[in-house]
Amino acid sequence: MSDKLIPQRVYIKYSVDFKEVPDRVSIMLNELSNNLTSLSGYFQAAALDAPTKPAIVMNNLAEYNSLVQKILIRIGDTHEILANYMEILQAAAKIDAEHRRQAQEQEQEGTLKVVKRVTTVVKGI
Repeated sequence: MSDKLIPQRVYIKYSVDFKEVPDRVSIMLNELSNNLTSLSGYFQAAALDAPTKPAIVMNNLAEYNSLVQKILIRIGDTHEILANYMEILQAAAKIDAEHRRQAQEQEQEGTLKVVKRVTTVVKGI
């Protein structure tokens, strides 16, 4: 089978409990931080080697570019997860606000009925 037929990326979709999303995102961000710290070290080493080992540095830069591309994909994945999480939170907040409004209306209607009953009873006295 030719490598050209094999896709570069495979997308895996899985679900986690909604409450776990912040912790999972935190883990992803920590991994990104570690990756970037490592990458920084690679570039510092390359800077030292560049004057005496340019061919090695050039080959390493191709590898570093691949790592940067993977990091960018991971940043995009993390952003998408957070965007979806925020959409769900906003939708839940709207639903909650609507339920509160309805409950308040029902409470006001109930209070109004009690006031009408008391007024009727007082008029009857």
